[in-house]
Amino acid sequence: MLKASVDTIIESYKNDENLYAEGKEEFLKNEKQIRDTFGDSIEIRITKQGNSSKKEVKYLKKWEMLSAADEAIFFDVFSRGVKLERDGGYFHDTLNHWDEGHIQFLYELGVINGQSQTKFNPNGHITRAQLAVMIFRAAGLTLDEFEGYTYYNDIEKHWAGKEISILDDYGLLDIFDDADFNPGKPATREEVAAVTYALMQGYGYEATAAGTAFKDKNNIDPIALEGIAALQQAGIVGGYADGTFKPKANVTRAQFAKMLTMALLESSEE
Repeated sequence: MLKASVDTIIESYKNDENLYAEGKEEFLKNEKQIRDTFGDSIEIRITKQGNSSKKEVKYLKKWEMLSAADEAIFFDVFSRGVKLERDGGYFHDTLNHWDEGHIQFLYELGVINGQSQTKFNPNGHITRAQLAVMIFRAAGLTLDEFEGYTYYNDIEKHWAGKEISILDDYGLLDIFDDADFNPGKPATREEVAAVTYALMQGYGYEATAAGTAFKDKNNIDPIALEGIAALQQAGIVGGYADGTFKPKANVTRAQFAKMLTMALLESSEE
């Protein structure tokens, strides 16, 4: 269950210079009604139902289903209520970004860090090393589990070498089967999907999708096919307007933040 302070949300809006921030006018104009409805905090409950999940919000002391249309709005508002739990606040370059809520949520969990104290670079491509480290943190792993570098030739002196090795030992990096890991190389859509699904499996998630209907499925690495089908079934990834998946295309840091957040909410009861 997730809980966010109404006091913190209201204070966040009062200090927000963006006049059109999602929910700002409603929160500031209807503060008493909001407190009567939600109490001191907004609570969201996520429970697994087979291969999907049910998201509910506590409304007038009763749990009500959270519709898909309301989910994005609630997430942006909700993230404001937890932003002060970790020092650092917001990244300057994610304010009013379309993915601000997911980025901030993962920051609060300690899953992601910025490229500096004030910069996240949401539109930059996520590298293989960054992907590995974010998945490593999302899995709740620690460097105490390091038992030596794995067979990749180019990670021993890399800043993420230990995290990469631990993930490889757990079998989360099977999509990367070359002698070199190429940690600075931008990760592709199929690589990100495969590693994210491996994380979900580690949480016990099981998908029933047998395959995918993307027009370019023959261009997808066979190792990634199951993961892409599972993420598509869960609504975590989609294709392009032309019916393709474009498995070799790169992924931005913001796009991955959204994907990882949705994967965690779908698969992890914690």
